[in-house]
Amino acid sequence: MIDMQMTKEWRHVCERIEAAADKHAARYPEMENAIRRQTEAFCAQASPAETDELLDRILEANDITASWTRDEQSAEVPKDRVDESNVESFPASDPPNWSPTII
Repeated sequence: MIDMQMTKEWRHVCERIEAAADKHAARYPEMENAIRRQTEAFCAQASPAETDELLDRILEANDITASWTRDEQSAEVPKDRVDESNVESFPASDPPNWSPTII
């Protein structure tokens, strides 16, 4: 028997990941097809039967949207060798200020 509350919660999870997909696809159009495929595959699953399964799916949705963020961050890595060296050396490029004190 299908639990109506579980079905309602599942629809809510799908609505949330679809909203996140819309946001990320608008911001990064070159990733749109991959984002849409992942979202459609996720939401095409049957409604979970138990709360534990719903919670597992929520974690899965979080992992999916986090992967979009990781992809965004990797897309923002500088390509110039000087900029890359600067990023890799942080925070060593800005050592803490030191001054002698007398007690």
